[in-house]
Amino acid sequence: MQWEEAYELGLVMMGEAEKLTASGRKKEAAESLAQAQRHLESVVGNAAVGIDERAKVEKVLLKVYEKQGLDEIESVELLEKKRKLTRKKCFIATAACGSEMAPEVLILREFRDTHLSRFPIGRAVVSLYNLISPPLAAFIERSRFLRSCVRRVLVVPAAAMAKIIIRQSPRS
Repeated sequence: MQWEEAYELGLVMMGEAEKLTASGRKKEAAESLAQAQRHLESVVGNAAVGIDERAKVEKVLLKVYEKQGLDEIESVELLEKKRKLTRKKCFIATAACGSEMAPEVLILREFRDTHLSRFPIGRAVVSLYNLISPPLAAFIERSRFLRSCVRRVLVVPAAAMAKIIIRQSPRS
């Protein structure tokens, strides 16, 4: 299922829940809200979703949490937890650098989120990367030699290029 379809299904299920609530069918309304929640949370965790679209979906998801009886603070905390659980990682860079917080990893993540995710081809590249890179990263992580080679030959140059592109891009 494409993320757009999941988003639309989430909206449909929210509408269904409102109708069921209005007719006094609370149990069925709760089930519809749970389905809406699942669909919308899948969108939040999808790497193919752009930043603007993700923000729109998160607003709707906060409404779902509110309808489920969570207060605003609980809703925001739950959404933040979902973001952390579903955040896509820079698998190979993290394996080569040894930390998700390495400067090169942070730059590459920013480039992915601010540049690649804005365009269909970039989102496709990110999706493909997320599909094939975890086993490669696991292999790289096991060898000190490979970590060093990948970091020097791939990660450092890619991060340097990404940094240049980020700096030259107009801020929106």
